[in-house]
Amino acid sequence: MNGKSILGVLVGLIAFFGVKYGFEYFSPGESEVPTVVPPAVSNNPAYKKVMGELDAVEEDLEQAESIEEALRLTEKALVKTLPLQLDEFTVMTGVKAGPGKQFTYIYELRGEEVEALSAEELESAMRPQLESQYNGPAMRAYKEGGVTAIYRYSDSKGNLISEIKILP
Repeated sequence: MNGKSILGVLVGLIAFFGVKYGFEYFSPGESEVPTVVPPAVSNNPAYKKVMGELDAVEEDLEQAESIEEALRLTEKALVKTLPLQLDEFTVMTGVKAGPGKQFTYIYELRGEEVEALSAEELESAMRPQLESQYNGPAMRAYKEGGVTAIYRYSDSKGNLISEIKILP
């Protein structure tokens, strides 16, 4: 599998945690944010595990008085699912709410081919897709709420490969 194929696999799962709860409950006055979750994601056991934890805090999310509070509740729910194997190359090892209106997704990339990607290769492949996801309907409230989404990728030894910030 070449580097582009590997990145294609990663892209399908990189931001799925933000899709359904990409501020579905954080948008005042809106009961539903349209979400389209591809079957490759919705059938992933990792997705089901995360959604179970988020469903458990659904009422608290609905009553959150601020975006920052909702981000903290989301972090608390997601931490219970970690580490989380997303695909053969990607493990979500952490999430972090804050400071302020930021939410960080922390990933470990495993496998020689993936770990060999440079920061520039990873960012040039991922940024357009992460921006498209961020600017889409599923994460609309991130943008409207002024939340910065941060995607941090490290290798299996903990060395930072790249950090991609998507600004509102």
